[in-house]
Amino acid sequence: MRKRFVAIFLLLALLLPVVASAATYYRVNTSSLRVRLLPEDNAKVLASYEKDYALTVTSSKDGWSYVTFTTGREGYVMSQYLAKSSSYKGYITADNTALRTAPKWGASLVGTLAKGTKITVLTHGDTYDYVNTSIGYGYVTNYNISKKYVKPSGQKNTPAYIPDADYVAWVSNGSRTVNFRTGPGKNYPVISELPTATMVYVISHGPSWDNVQVGGVEGYIMTQFLTTSEPAPDPEAPDPEPAPSGYTAYVTSENMGYVNVHNGAGMGYANAFRAEYGSEVTVLNHGSAWDYISQNGKKGYILNKYLTLVAPAPKPDTDPVPVPDPAPAPVFQPYQATVTCPAGEKVNVRKGPGKGYTHIARLDPGTVVTVTGTTKYPAWVKVECEGGVFGYMMKEFLQ
Repeated sequence: MRKRFVAIFLLLALLLPVVASAATYYRVNTSSLRVRLLPEDNAKVLASYEKDYALTVTSSKDGWSYVTFTTGREGYVMSQYLAKSSSYKGYITADNTALRTAPKWGASLVGTLAKGTKITVLTHGDTYDYVNTSIGYGYVTNYNISKKYVKPSGQKNTPAYIPDADYVAWVSNGSRTVNFRTGPGKNYPVISELPTATMVYVISHGPSWDNVQVGGVEGYIMTQFLTTSEPAPDPEAPDPEPAPSGYTAYVTSENMGYVNVHNGAGMGYANAFRAEYGSEVTVLNHGSAWDYISQNGKKGYILNKYLTLVAPAPKPDTDPVPVPDPAPAPVFQPYQATVTCPAGEKVNVRKGPGKGYTHIARLDPGTVVTVTGTTKYPAWVKVECEGGVFGYMMKEFLQ
């Protein structure tokens, strides 16, 4: 009976699903780690990651590891520049601690964490730790993390944005208009000024800026100027202008040349047409990197770094400056010279302009040769010896 019970237990154990262990994380321990397509020193470089970036390792062999970074990038890196980590619990020591998408100042926010928040530290770096929190994974400066318990402040963790927000809101700023910008910051160009009660469609919601669409145009408005309750318009305010269906921009480039407009939002798409520097286009839809534009009835996608809302400086005069014809190169005139050697020894004629070349003749002092040309080495000349032998000699042995 006992043997039968053991056999049944073993059978059940084999049938139970295997529970995968938590991933083991590593971190970059060098200032710049190159990710390559193949495990070879001269293989194509796919990307470069700085110190404290977290990653997982799929396999390692012959000094190379195939890895996946927290950005999703995969490839081969040199194993010696990776540091293995062990996870542990920690606590946030200050309210509004930034949880970032990359281990560097200025990286975009995943959100902010409240004092006392319990987290899991997956990698401990020189400056940044990669952590798992209730609002997602990200990087936190490690001086804001304690292994000891920290009493919660009562403040809540705040996600940086709500993707796929998918709701309607209205502009609310009394009698004043609100700037509708191309990006989430006051340094981005203004697309238009929207009056109170303008309806917008919220694409994603953030703590400071909302990504919205107004009349088919995508852009950003400060969150504080939006409300989900339709406000009553100011009775003294003029009637609002209709929402824009597009706005004018100008093509710009560093070399003041033409810019490619593609059939799709990516460099891999074929060119739809080429837009001339300084020409006007209508931006139909603004994206994070690519804008959908039209020009003279043609439409396509252009990198928005090549667009400006202010007309760029005109091209300088392009009339070519006359360049004088170069003086003709002097033609070498062969001449005869006499071999000389203060020690009275024979002088070598070599296969090439250098003492490392083998000699093809040895001439007595007083022998007459013809100098047929110069070389890129000032100390050597080309010579023709008696019998039609051509070679090289040092000028110091010719008079």
